[in-house]
Amino acid sequence: MLRGRMITTKVIAGLLAVTVLGSCQSLHGAFAKLSGQMSITSDTLPAASNQESYRAVLVAGGGTAPYKWILLDGWLPAGLKLQEDGVLTGTPELPGEFYITVQATDDSKPVRSASKLLKLRVSSQGPAIITSKSELPWGVWAPTTK
Repeated sequence: MLRGRMITTKVIAGLLAVTVLGSCQSLHGAFAKLSGQMSITSDTLPAASNQESYRAVLVAGGGTAPYKWILLDGWLPAGLKLQEDGVLTGTPELPGEFYITVQATDDSKPVRSASKLLKLRVSSQGPAIITSKSELPWGVWAPTTK
């Protein structure tokens, strides 16, 4: 049990150091481990291929597991879904680059959350096929066969 008054605090290497002026019977609690900031530790998403099965697991840290994940902003190609457990899964139906912002929320009271912008690149499986019968706009070169 601490008796006296707290005069200084310092945070060093994730520990809270408290200096107490006065007498103390016990120093239990004078050093308390601080929980770190919650963050999403996934920096990149693995590349995907159009029309091929895809699975990526998002990772968060610094909070209390389990984490719940949502798509906060942006959109995924048709066929992909972000599950609540942080697994991005499915079969993308559209090639391109997709920018998404994901958010993870932890199980602590009060709840903590973190969000991050990620890029998903979905490559096509071969040459693009033009299905339009309209003419190409002026200035676009298209090879002709003889």
